[in-house]
Amino acid sequence: MILLKCALNKTSKKPSPIRIPLSGSAGVKQDYYSVNLTRKDHNITDLLVRKSGKRGVACKEWVENENEPANGRFSKNVIIPWEELENAKIEIRHYLKGHEFRYKSAHAFLLHQLFYLPYISIIKSWVSQTFYNTRTPVRSSRIELLKRLVRRRIKYHTEQGNYSIHDETGDSLLDLLTDIYGTRIYLHPKIDEYRSNLLIDLDSLVATDDVKITINKYVAAGKAVATIAAYEEENRRHLDNKKHNNRIFWLTVILAIVGSLQIPYVQSLLEMGPPP
Repeated sequence: MILLKCALNKTSKKPSPIRIPLSGSAGVKQDYYSVNLTRKDHNITDLLVRKSGKRGVACKEWVENENEPANGRFSKNVIIPWEELENAKIEIRHYLKGHEFRYKSAHAFLLHQLFYLPYISIIKSWVSQTFYNTRTPVRSSRIELLKRLVRRRIKYHTEQGNYSIHDETGDSLLDLLTDIYGTRIYLHPKIDEYRSNLLIDLDSLVATDDVKITINKYVAAGKAVATIAAYEEENRRHLDNKKHNNRIFWLTVILAIVGSLQIPYVQSLLEMGPPP
């Protein structure tokens, strides 16, 4: 209970607004806390903590919409005595400079705050992003993109255990962009260029019937397997020809070296003339 009181006393000094901005200049200025308590008594009650005091905690209680239960909101003002929160579950969200840190216990929250771990995490992320922005991510080739789509389709069917050709969920442009480059690509200065290049590659695969698109979702078609097989066969032939040409080149070099070494010997024989 002591740790819970310390955590709520700290968070109540910077309560989050009801509507939390996640982007823009308002998102960058974030530094506040959102605390949810789940009290298990006769009924499970969700509480949004707004302020803590000596006697208890001022909260907004979750009230369901009778007509639309999914559209309820924290609207009922209540004060919960400390003794009623002894076995309550807590979730703390710290919104800081466009980042979100979640904690499932009071001691984890206090420990991270004590050692300034959220600030260290932000600095580490900023340094990593800065180095990432200084280099150019390797663009995925058209065939590699097709292989990736085939792998993702296989993975989906394996995880779902459903192999029906009519049960397919594809990937959006942003899904594929994240899968190829990671989430840091969204803060890269050339994000628009990489997004456009990926879209062009996807459109070309759709045009050749290797990929199907449904409601902005891309999924590998059956023809993709044949296209990949043909590419790999052509690539194998190219490598075989390259190896063959390399063998001929080095054989020619060896013969030339052997021939050059024999020239002085042949010249000496010619100077000696025919045997008597």
